[in-house]
Amino acid sequence: MAQEAKPRICKECGRLLPIDAFEPNRYENGIPSVWRSECKECRKNAKPFPRISERKKREYVQNHPQPKIGEDFYCRICDRTITIQQNRDVNLDHDHTTGEIRGWICNRCNTGLGNFRDNISVLKRAIRWLQRTLMSLF
Repeated sequence: MAQEAKPRICKECGRLLPIDAFEPNRYENGIPSVWRSECKECRKNAKPFPRISERKKREYVQNHPQPKIGEDFYCRICDRTITIQQNRDVNLDHDHTTGEIRGWICNRCNTGLGNFRDNISVLKRAIRWLQRTLMSLF
């Protein structure tokens, strides 16, 4: 379902901005349907994450090939085995501070780590949050 093109708050700077201050992130029938959560200005000024060097990526993939479509893949983070449907079902994870490769993980876990910005303190707080809320159910 397409998001309505109305003003929104930038998750980085907290300002309420018109939709044209954001970049489209997804299209449906050639029409923007989802916008990025950070405004164009914040994205432009953001310090880029170190990328995996092409040489290191080639070497890693040569020794640890990306699972192919139709193959089963076991993610060591979520402890799930998935059958690869699309190439983006698995991602080559890397440390966003050093650029060092950590290994293949499922897209869901890669997105989770990215949303937590690889911040161990935030992840620990999330764990405590889950533990407290789950404990309150019993």
